[in-house]
Amino acid sequence: MGNKASKSSSGKHQSRSASITAGLNNTHEEPKAYQPANRIESGTETISDENGNSGNMNSINNRSVNTSGTERQTTSIESMRSYYSGVDRAEAKRWNPTTRHITTRRGYHNIHNSEYVLPADADEQTRLNVQHFIFRAAFEQLSYWAVSFLFTDIICPAVRTLLLESRRPKILDVGCASGFWLRCVKRDFQFAECYGVDILSSNTQNLDVEDSTFDFVHQRAVGLGIPSSQSVSVLKELMRVTKPGGWIELVELDSVLYNPGPFSTMFIASLYDSLQERGLNSLNATDLTWCVQQVAKNTMNQETITRHIPVGWGSELGRLNGANVKAFMLGMEDWLHKTMQLSREEYRNLVEDCSMEWADQKTFAQTTAVYFQMKK
Repeated sequence: MGNKASKSSSGKHQSRSASITAGLNNTHEEPKAYQPANRIESGTETISDENGNSGNMNSINNRSVNTSGTERQTTSIESMRSYYSGVDRAEAKRWNPTTRHITTRRGYHNIHNSEYVLPADADEQTRLNVQHFIFRAAFEQLSYWAVSFLFTDIICPAVRTLLLESRRPKILDVGCASGFWLRCVKRDFQFAECYGVDILSSNTQNLDVEDSTFDFVHQRAVGLGIPSSQSVSVLKELMRVTKPGGWIELVELDSVLYNPGPFSTMFIASLYDSLQERGLNSLNATDLTWCVQQVAKNTMNQETITRHIPVGWGSELGRLNGANVKAFMLGMEDWLHKTMQLSREEYRNLVEDCSMEWADQKTFAQTTAVYFQMKK
């Protein structure tokens, strides 16, 4: 996804930086990034829960989603036995990536003109799966190991109701990666038709989908793959494929840290400048509301929720998010160490120094969710 909406001469929408993986049909002035943010604006909340948890999904192939309609109903307790495929809860709680765990010379998307800066390998898939549960715990404001109710993977309450009351609702996940979010949603809404789209080709045009197809469109953490100049165009494309009365839910995480120490400040400043050069925005969560406001005349029932999540302190959630941020930093080693004019060893040492200062600085990350309904 990324370029402005366009149609071929035949009138059909061309496939853009992704292809639809079908078959879930029941089978199937700008703030400086490196400045400490000592204030918390009205309406935001810092999450510092007790030990928390999340769900378990079976092993699935990267960029291929396949959920079976015959798959037995999974209870909430059963679904929370691990953070990601094939790893039990005890091992997940110990997850703490280091330079020994994160391999060098990572695999990246082999896609011409793709601006996505993170790897496409098993280590990154693990990080994304763990990050899924960080999002879940943050927006549900639950004790992280809570197992009290289902439907925790969809933030908007009205969407949960819509999906429960619809006979065969259609769901689209944009930037689905391994399909982990879709598998979790399919578990709770087994009669839904679920589709995933991700970066698969250099044909960065439009979704090959008819207008007004989906009841619910979900997009999360794709900011580092979409140039800032195209963010509104991408949103308009999501709106095009959403039914009148349907819902869109957008979730982003700023690629900067707030209340950073001196080492983190150095890292964030370099990352900010590097992303700017690539046309990418490191303040995706901060700017998400602005992006939605550009198309507000066609929407209704909009709500914005912002959460501040500790990084490496305060709770099990904070510890896990610290590991997540550390893995995020290590994932950019292949290109960012050159930009920073550091050797690989110097870069890894910098990441270690960053992680050592988060607890004392009370560093936190900011994530924002915006959901709205299309006018009928």
